[in-house]
Amino acid sequence: MFPHRMLVVALLLAASSCYATDNKQPDMTAADFSAQKALFVQQLDDGKTYSEITPESRKNVVEMLDRMDARVQKAGSVDRMNDQDRVAFFNDQEAVNVLLTKAKADSRVICTRDTPTGTHHVVTNCQTLAQRRSNEESARREMNKISINGVPNL
Repeated sequence: MFPHRMLVVALLLAASSCYATDNKQPDMTAADFSAQKALFVQQLDDGKTYSEITPESRKNVVEMLDRMDARVQKAGSVDRMNDQDRVAFFNDQEAVNVLLTKAKADSRVICTRDTPTGTHHVVTNCQTLAQRRSNEESARREMNKISINGVPNL
């Protein structure tokens, strides 16, 4: 019975050592980053993936990607960067992630099926999340104008 327990303990130790890895990210080389940058720029230009990104945000993303690329090209890889460049690289990376995540979320298409008043026909309306927000804000402004100025002449 004792050898059986030793075998179970040995197996458990071996299994746990398989999961005990350091959380170090794999090194990104200059070539890896250039390929990733090209993919992001292509997605920014395709008009679909990040369709709701503002021109100013798009410009900022491209500038940050260019700075990141220059840093990684100078060092050869992220692991070989000095501490100052590495911090600046990761700060730019975080800013790019925030801008692109928001743009992608705003580009999500939402469809609703509505029945206009006076008909039995169902109509499908599809808009991006950003368009829906814009329409809601526009309607809110119009309602505020009416409440401040009174009922408009029809």
